[in-house]
Amino acid sequence: MPNPLQGKKNRRGRPGLTPQDHDRILASARMLLAEKGAGGLRVRELAERSGVATGSLYKFYPEIDALIGAVNLETYRELTAHLHAAGALQTRGDPLQALMQLARSYLVFVRDNAALWAVLLDYNRGRTGRAEAFLAAEDALFALVEEALSGLPRLEGRDRPVLARALWASVHGIVVQTLPNSLQPDPAADTLRQIEMIVGAVVRNYG
Repeated sequence: MPNPLQGKKNRRGRPGLTPQDHDRILASARMLLAEKGAGGLRVRELAERSGVATGSLYKFYPEIDALIGAVNLETYRELTAHLHAAGALQTRGDPLQALMQLARSYLVFVRDNAALWAVLLDYNRGRTGRAEAFLAAEDALFALVEEALSGLPRLEGRDRPVLARALWASVHGIVVQTLPNSLQPDPAADTLRQIEMIVGAVVRNYG
């Protein structure tokens, strides 16, 4: 991803923000969002944490939404990497186990990054003109589900992307609704049980 800060200089000829400054800004913004949510992201505190002048932050991120969007894209990419790691444990030729492994990995990521995930879900990606970047990040996630679905013999290739998105929406909805609201002793187990009902039905239908 192009670095919006690299190579920038101010009008007085002093060096602009370096890639390292940019990394610190994103890391500090991520910490603040994880601690306080979108409403707690204050420019002055962010500047203090990242060691960058407040004016420099405004220069390169004139709207706070642009910075939140940058953090959210990183969250998407971290989720993709997390699911890729889960893919190494998938049982080849067993779509049910492959899909459930992805679901378990997704649940763990959402549980461990609850505040950041809430910020991402509440974010209006169209506000800063970055909708295409988000769509590309989502396509990378859906591709993992499509790969797991590729082992279903009765699923036509043209239908695989549609089913991947339908399953993603179903799993996402169950995780978001059940994990924080379950009345069962083990909310995670309750969530996975519901997911397996949906995933199992799909595998039986196309298997």
